[in-house]
This record gives sequence, structure tokens and C-alpha cells, in this order.
Amino acid sequence: MVGFYIFGVPLAIFWGVVMAFFALVPTVGTAVIWLPASLFLILSGYLSQNYIMVAKGVGLFAYGLLIISTIDNLLRIKIIHVKAEVHPIIVISGVIGGVSLFGIIGLFVGPILLSMLITYFETFKERFM
Repeated sequence: MVGFYIFGVPLAIFWGVVMAFFALVPTVGTAVIWLPASLFLILSGYLSQNYIMVAKGVGLFAYGLLIISTIDNLLRIKIIHVKAEVHPIIVISGVIGGVSLFGIIGLFVGPILLSMLITYFETFKERFM
């Protein structure tokens, strides 16, 4: 929200709130909002020959790529690892496998199913081996 305001995105508060909801979708969540916003600024500035707006668009793109995506993707994995005691590789594998098997629902279902499968094998190993 602050980045949108700094770089001059119209309706910055609205788009910040929308981006907060899209942040719940792993991997592509926030980029669905900040990427089109930065392209809008770049193209609007280029077509109107307002190079300050182009610079703002490039700045928003860099801010989204370096700051927002880092926070959204890397910290999410770290938080899931700490809170759920699930290794980050399992979370990433679950997301990738879930999306390839189940589509968009797999973003949420994949890590859960993979964690359940691992728990099942650990329980099986403890009881029967």
C-alpha cells in the first residue's frame, strides 16, 4: 500500500487492500496486483511522453520484485516452517505438486496432502518397524 502511494498508483489504498487478499495465494499472489500496476504506469507514461511516470513504473516494478515478492514468498515459507514444523522443501514441493495435479486448488491442498502423507509414513514406521 505504501509503495503504491509512493509511486503514484491511483487508488493506492484500494489496491493495497486487494493485494492483501491476493497475498493468500502462494507464489503469484501479490504479483497479480503490483505487476499490472507497474506496467500501467510504464505504458501510460510512455504513451503520454511523461518519463517521470515511466520512472515511477520502473520503481514500482523494482519495489514489487525486490521487496514485496521477497517478503511474500520467502517469509511465507519461513513462517509455515516455524508454525507448522514443516520443512520448507516439503512446503515448496507440496505447492508445485499440488498445482500440477489439482490446478489452483492445489496451492492449498498440495502442502496439506504432502504433510499428511509424511505423517502417515512416520506413524507407520513407528508402529510397524
